[in-house]
Amino acid sequence: MLIKKIFTFLLVAFAISTSANAQNIIRTVTDFGTVSKPESVATDASGNLYIVERFGARVRKYTVATKTVSTILTGLTSPRGIAFDELGNFYLSEQHKITKYTSAGVLIGIVAGSGTAGYSGDGAAATAALLNEPNGIAYDKVNKYLYIAERPSRIIRKIDFSVSPAIISTFAGSQGPEGDANLINPLNARLTYFKQPAALAVDAEGSVYWSGLQMYSVFKSNTAGDAVVYVVGQTRNKANSGDGSAAISAQMGTVGAGGLAFDASGNLYISDSFNHRVRKVLQATTAPITHSTISNYAGFNNFVEGSTTIVGGAGEGADPNVTTGNSTIMNAPYGIAFNPASTVMYIAENGGTYAIRAVGSAAVLSTTLPLDLISFDAKAANETSVLNWTSENEVNFKEFIIERKGENDANFTAIGTVATKNLKTTTSYNFIDANPLKGNNYYQLKMVDNDGTFKLSEVKAVKFASLSLAQLSIYPNPVQNSLNLNHAEAGANSSILIYGIDGKLFSKNSVVRNSTQSTIDTTPLKAGQYVLEFNNGGNKQVIKFVK
Repeated sequence: MLIKKIFTFLLVAFAISTSANAQNIIRTVTDFGTVSKPESVATDASGNLYIVERFGARVRKYTVATKTVSTILTGLTSPRGIAFDELGNFYLSEQHKITKYTSAGVLIGIVAGSGTAGYSGDGAAATAALLNEPNGIAYDKVNKYLYIAERPSRIIRKIDFSVSPAIISTFAGSQGPEGDANLINPLNARLTYFKQPAALAVDAEGSVYWSGLQMYSVFKSNTAGDAVVYVVGQTRNKANSGDGSAAISAQMGTVGAGGLAFDASGNLYISDSFNHRVRKVLQATTAPITHSTISNYAGFNNFVEGSTTIVGGAGEGADPNVTTGNSTIMNAPYGIAFNPASTVMYIAENGGTYAIRAVGSAAVLSTTLPLDLISFDAKAANETSVLNWTSENEVNFKEFIIERKGENDANFTAIGTVATKNLKTTTSYNFIDANPLKGNNYYQLKMVDNDGTFKLSEVKAVKFASLSLAQLSIYPNPVQNSLNLNHAEAGANSSILIYGIDGKLFSKNSVVRNSTQSTIDTTPLKAGQYVLEFNNGGNKQVIKFVK
């Protein structure tokens, strides 16, 4: 008698709560138009978000620590799926091939396919195989398997990276005529038929889940491919029903690349693109059991209470800012992914909104992504530092604050601001620091949006071995309560004097010896124009400011 391991799942009702204890709200992470047809999203071990844009032909990365968005890959050909391995590298499905990159977007190599459509190579090195329009991909970090959904070929391929060279095989499906497809053979994934597979996911035990554009179901198989079941949609009807009842009997729509994901508790999420919603299926808390037969696959792996819409469900729409949980209007959700360091789920909308949403606590989601910093550099020009940068997708963005730190300074100090142009196209900016410090000058951009949220750029350095006397700058100007000065290294009897425009002395302030930065309290000053004098051992410099 053949004994199989059978997984029993329990599905309980789940819904968005308006109570203080359940802060599952939805917010827009990127605004309309800032991404171009996102197909898939993924997170790395640090929770950084990677966005695959099919029409944009690129991959963008949102770095959590710095709150910055960067484009790490461009010039791709129809990118669709993304998956990380156990070392932090990621795989990307492109036109008829799978490529591998470091987390910074540096190409490691092509692991399968040549860019030409085909179906060959099973049982041999994956690098010599041909693929046909790979869509979603999923990586099993325990067994080191990469699963690939080839939509036109109606198959799931598997690359075994536990051996060298990595071997490719067909894990599930057949290239035979479609006919009445979406039929399970419970003993053989290879003899299971389905139409246009697109989405893949792997659970903690290595079981493989897949769905697609014309399947209207979710299938599951063990790693060996000899125990296959329906998880959702046994009726295979394109519809929208079943919340609160057995998931196997529920009806659903299409699922695109990246449309299946698991949270840390093993619950399955389905991005039902056709019905504009994301659905959740809870895993049972009971341990897996063994059974003497698998003939009755309808009762095998039964989700007894159904799936529940947690986001979306109010129909197609273009408002990405509604925050009422399962009443939220969504537009064709595609890729979904979880931040491993929290309970936040990201959702890529593939319809006209082209938004990336996040479901989680308000504290986690308070940061928006108002801008992409494309480039930033700083160079010496005579005795000035010239800063140049470009940005894209400036949404609700206020200003750039230029910050500088000397080689002996503990903190950065603001030395100027540049107002945003609020354009979504590539936009160039520049700033000249006319009074840099002697030695190393470290610069960074503080990018501030309209609600006060900010993110910092990387730091750039400019070195001046020697400088002339002209080295005095102030910030801000106009001033309110305090005025910041950058000046030459102060001597033993240096002072800062403030005069009225008529020459009347208002204040005299001593300067800390060897310092290069000072702050003056301007609260007592009335509105008007003033002259500041920096007296450094008889060498005097003056600069005007306004309050």
